[in-house]
Amino acid sequence: MGKKKRSLDRESGCLTVWGCENINDPSDRSPGPFGFPEEAVTQALCHHWRQPVQITEETVVYASAYMDRPRADAWAWPDVGIYLSSVWAEEMSLASNRWAGPRIGPSAELAVLSCPDGGSPLDEENTERVLAYGLRGSLQGRYVEIGCNAGHGRTGMALATLMILAGLDAEAAMVRVWECYCEFAIESPGQERYLFDLSKRLGRKKG
Repeated sequence: MGKKKRSLDRESGCLTVWGCENINDPSDRSPGPFGFPEEAVTQALCHHWRQPVQITEETVVYASAYMDRPRADAWAWPDVGIYLSSVWAEEMSLASNRWAGPRIGPSAELAVLSCPDGGSPLDEENTERVLAYGLRGSLQGRYVEIGCNAGHGRTGMALATLMILAGLDAEAAMVRVWECYCEFAIESPGQERYLFDLSKRLGRKKG
């Protein structure tokens, strides 16, 4: 599908549009390390910390990048935390790679899922089961957080997975993630293939 999908003319229906700020100043031709002018490079200034993302009309989850977290004493664990990067485990005293347990304190359930940077889930069935659990939790009014390291590839893929589980087809889910969360989310062809495969397995119809 590639990056052209970001220009698709659709009603986003977003709860609110957040995302990244792009900087591309054609007048910026600063000298390179050898004295030659360098072309301006488009840069993304991203900050993803507990950013609300509307999955359906009734469900909102919160997307986070581990690298954007505040200092340790400035935040608490969500009701349900689903993380696709092992770096989150460094902050946890207890975690699980299945479902969304065990509990920490009165309500927190945390899962760290196996998924390589830029890749798709290593255990698709378990990942989809845990994300479905998170979707149900959000419907019940629980605070559900989805995260990876930088908040782009794996987090965007997980958000689109939630949307597919909720009924969207893969293309509609990806466009919604790009429009309502961040245009740099879902960053690899492998992640897109996984989403199209999931959509096909679940019988989601385009449109």
